[in-house]
Amino acid sequence: MEVIRNRLRQLGFSDGVVSILLGGTRDSTNAAYASAWKHWLDWCRGGSKDPLSNDLVQFIEFLAHLFKSGKSYSTINICRSSLSSTLDPIDGSNIGKHPIVNRFMRAIYNQNPPRPRYSSTWNVDTVLKLIQTWGPNECLNAKFLVKKMAILLALSTFMRTSELASIDKHSVTFHETGVSFTLTKLRKSQQTGPVQDFQLKKLPDPLLCPVSCLGFYVYSTDVLRTDENSAHLFISPSKPYINVSPTTISRWIKNVLKQAGIGSQFSAHSTRGAASSKAAANGLSILSILKKGNWAHETTFTRFYRREAHTPVVEESVLNCEL
Repeated sequence: MEVIRNRLRQLGFSDGVVSILLGGTRDSTNAAYASAWKHWLDWCRGGSKDPLSNDLVQFIEFLAHLFKSGKSYSTINICRSSLSSTLDPIDGSNIGKHPIVNRFMRAIYNQNPPRPRYSSTWNVDTVLKLIQTWGPNECLNAKFLVKKMAILLALSTFMRTSELASIDKHSVTFHETGVSFTLTKLRKSQQTGPVQDFQLKKLPDPLLCPVSCLGFYVYSTDVLRTDENSAHLFISPSKPYINVSPTTISRWIKNVLKQAGIGSQFSAHSTRGAASSKAAANGLSILSILKKGNWAHETTFTRFYRREAHTPVVEESVLNCEL
């Protein structure tokens, strides 16, 4: 980011404008680009090369080095984007969009295409049955209550943990049929429009109703709120009751999955795929699923998230002869 900052200053932009321009890149992207830049620096230093050079041959040789070292297509593509936004353009266009670079990326895509992390997903009902055994919200201690709320909101909203951590506490509004709330920042893939708002309806089963759980959580934590922890919904269940990070919420969700007997290969992010896959299997319209998950195209949902809870055994269905 400092390299980009200096480049913008050299173009004559004031520090105020530079800060605004740098704010156009989200924190998660900045972190990914910083990691990619470190790879580039290490490679350039090893070969006594200038890391600020926009030499096309050097650029592609670096991408080839990543490919030969076993890096995935997505990792290489992130490095391409990072350097493209940092190095000087070639012939008036970003170096990462040069025709030879595009041809190289197609080649490595064909040789090592991205693979889905999961070939199947877990059964949401397994987690719901576990939560039912915990009993009413009023009987749960602070740690179990916040874990229950995290997993129920993740399943009912298809949110990422970063989005759960950004729920605006001041926006939570209860009404006769449910609850509404908004986030404090844009969703990961959101490029336009206002910050997204969410509406959840009350469910008949109070043990599994996210609205009931959220209501009791707000009630029980209001006495713990201060100016320092009043912005976000999720706070630590023990002192000093600070706003928690996405990593903490991920750990809570993983803990619930572990208690339910879900394999350790599934991350907290897998709730998006498990919940949306169940919704699709139960007949919810694809349009509703895409809107809830903030997916622009059905292909994204189908390719990366929609999975069967249990891999169908085709041979048992086909090679079954009843005499």
